[in-house]
Amino acid sequence: MSPALRADLREALTAAAAAQGFQRSGWVHSSALPEAIRRHPLVGAVGRGSFLLVALSCFRREPDDPSLPGEPLALLAPFARRNYYREAVCRLKRAASKALAGVGAPARPRLRIFCNSRFPEKALAASAGLGFLGANSLVIASGLGSLFVIAGLFLPEDLGSDPPLPDGLQPGGRCGSCRACREACPLGALPEPGRLDRARCLQALATVSSPWPAGARQAWACRLYGCQVCQEVCPFNRELALETETERGALGPGVPLRRLLAGQAPALKQALRGTVLDRSWITGEALLRNSLLAAGHRRDPAVLGEVRARGRDESPLVREAAAWAEEAILRG
Repeated sequence: MSPALRADLREALTAAAAAQGFQRSGWVHSSALPEAIRRHPLVGAVGRGSFLLVALSCFRREPDDPSLPGEPLALLAPFARRNYYREAVCRLKRAASKALAGVGAPARPRLRIFCNSRFPEKALAASAGLGFLGANSLVIASGLGSLFVIAGLFLPEDLGSDPPLPDGLQPGGRCGSCRACREACPLGALPEPGRLDRARCLQALATVSSPWPAGARQAWACRLYGCQVCQEVCPFNRELALETETERGALGPGVPLRRLLAGQAPALKQALRGTVLDRSWITGEALLRNSLLAAGHRRDPAVLGEVRARGRDESPLVREAAAWAEEAILRG
């Protein structure tokens, strides 16, 4: 591909991404990546070429807990209230299709699109200047804070690089002396800037069926999935305004506990098809456990019957959570 065609393609892809509603974008060539990222197995496997990284806001003005007496909800973090990951992939596919429409078949490069993948997406995004690595281990971008999902595409062409932000690749380098996220984390999962201890992160624990560390059950509160305490206290997430219009996989701020506890794990997974919770690594057993813990924290007797029914579940994990929830509800 000639230099002129490469320049035109970069411009067309950037413009098409913006037209699809991505609020931020950045480019990085594989040769410009830090050595540690170049050594990542997936980055090495795709070879030399350029990455386009884009950001799609998951911020939305809506109540965080619209529960009503007799109809308690298990709550979702903002990023999980709609399937922003799938939305980002669909939009990026449309952007790529439009940008490549004028490129003849012999010169058309093969693209690889990724989102919520095993690629080192946060490191790639920071390398492309999309934002900087925050002390909370997330990428923080201008006007979006950390309330966005990252998507990207790779193509085996040299389309140049955007410079990373000063100190943008140093975790917490642009956070200054702020320790808000580290001090607010319920289980102390951020022992140092940018380093996440997944064994103590409520977001990570939401998907595992093994025993939780001490204090996790109490810290879980009324959640179904997703913890964003570190983001809620972050100064960069104040006064956000950019939103993404989509109802793809919409669940809203929470899901009625009656609905969640109505059946066994396979039925629950089927009911959540197409949502962010429809992932192979998120088991129905874990979601039932999460729902029961939320019910116990709610202490609403309206769901006591459903909680007791889950006490006869085939899963020991679910039965144990049901026993705890029943006791909590009865204590009021």
